[in-house]
Amino acid sequence: MSNDSSKIPYLTSLLNELNESLLGINDDATDFNYINRLIERCVLNSSTLTTLQDIPIAFFLTIKNFLQESTYFENFDYEELLLLLDNLVSICPFEEITKIYTVEDLEQALLSNISYLIRIACKIIKNSQPLD
Repeated sequence: MSNDSSKIPYLTSLLNELNESLLGINDDATDFNYINRLIERCVLNSSTLTTLQDIPIAFFLTIKNFLQESTYFENFDYEELLLLLDNLVSICPFEEITKIYTVEDLEQALLSNISYLIRIACKIIKNSQPLD
């Protein structure tokens, strides 16, 4: 793995675009093919990075809110989104992640009956680092 500095601004740009697209989802008439392709591009661009110091806080908050909603969109690729979150959580500073996903959030996710929330909580916990 590497941290090609030219990939970071591109990934940031993709995440911003994806963030706006996720905020614009309102019904099944949404262009999910476009959003799913954006997610795939983010996954590819984040998979070779080892660190990401400027974490995409707005994106993490949007994902948190999006996944906590009870609406399920059949054409949305939740699996690919989980892969993207796994990539990002593993390269972002853990102390920054816990500012967005609190212990209470993780506990609620683990106690929910929503499989992707449980999986995200497990991914965050898996990447946790003890404080010094």
